[in-house]
Formats: sequence, structure tokens, C-alpha cells
Amino acid sequence: TWKVYGEDKSWRFTCKGEKTIYAFAMGDDVPAIKSLASGKVKVRRVEMLGGKGRIKFSQDSEGLLIEAPVASLALDKDMPRIRVL
Repeated sequence: TWKVYGEDKSWRFTCKGEKTIYAFAMGDDVPAIKSLASGKVKVRRVEMLGGKGRIKFSQDSEGLLIEAPVASLALDKDMPRIRVL
């Protein structure tokens, strides 16, 4: 079960079951998600809620880096939302 509430002022998280994490960006800048560094969690795919298709990402020991342009994540400029599986 995911037990991390947030990361600095950048991200907030919630989960559904054992395999789905929802990450909410709290600003325009979308930094790497340190809590999802390789070795901690294996990420299979990243999707934007309300969007179509998968989002490109990379995962290493520093965290999960979402490679989509910030503008495409910010459909709702108040809180971009992604699903991490």
C-alpha cells in the first residue's frame, strides 16, 4: 500500500488498491517524483487522467521523470493529474 502523502510542495499522492498511484502536480513546474525512484517502486506506465494514451517517462535512482511537456499535463492548470501504474 502506498503511504506517501506528498513530496515538498510539488506533488500529492493517493492510491487505488496495490497497483495504482495517482499523482497530483501542485504547480506549473513538474519535477521528478523522488518517491517513485527505481528500486522503490517499479513503474509500468504513466497516463494523464482525462487524456488519451500513455505519457513518456523515465525512471532511475533519482525518481520518476515525466517526459511530456508541462503544457500537455496542465489541462487543469490548478492541478494536473496523472495515474502511475
